Amino acid sequence: KINNSGRILLEQIDDVLNVNIFDNSPILLRKEPYTFKQFCEHVSLMTRPQAGKKNASFTIDSAAAPSGTMLIDKVRFSRIFFTLLSNAVKFTPIKGKVELHIVELNHKDDISLCRFTVKDNGIGMSEEFLTRLKKFFASDPQSADDEFRSEIMGLWTVKRLTDAMGGTISVESQFGQGTTFTLDFDIQMCGDYSSSITPEGEINLSALTGKHVLICE
Repeated sequence: KINNSGRILLEQIDDVLNVNIFDNSPILLRKEPYTFKQFCEHVSLMTRPQAGKKNASFTIDSAAAPSGTMLIDKVRFSRIFFTLLSNAVKFTPIKGKVELHIVELNHKDDISLCRFTVKDNGIGMSEEFLTRLKKFFASDPQSADDEFRSEIMGLWTVKRLTDAMGGTISVESQFGQGTTFTLDFDIQMCGDYSSSITPEGEINLSALTGKHVLICE
């Protein structure tokens, strides 16, 4: 788990250096299998230490999440939530509370409509800032002026990645009481790969018994 999370973190660092994230160039996605269990484990490993430094609680409610496997760009997808949760912890007081909720709203064929909610009881946002942020989330991220973009660089990246993955993001906040981000994604599912993956994340080759494999170099 730690090795996999470390790999994702290193790939995210490389991704930050990729100018495609910060300009008008299309973001190229690399989809691969990613179970909800793995996603929750990675998010937890990255967020709990930060929350622990402030003696804040961090909980993940995934009881209503799909049990299968996503086909998604795991680095970019994880980065969205690492950023939101890191901000949530940052602006949450000592012994505060940060939550991640995952709910499947609909499932048709191999597409699962999932809602992810990041909630905290931190300092919240002023009404003026919240109005500007809502307007930003409802528009093209390139429309933000340079001054506002510099204030919300992390959220600007979150918006860009969410758009690239076909998702939507909205925000509600009350000054002094906390903030809630809501993200909806139509996620392509690819069955249950859990039986093919060992706890160390290595492929169990016995799962390929009887299968035909085409290797191209």
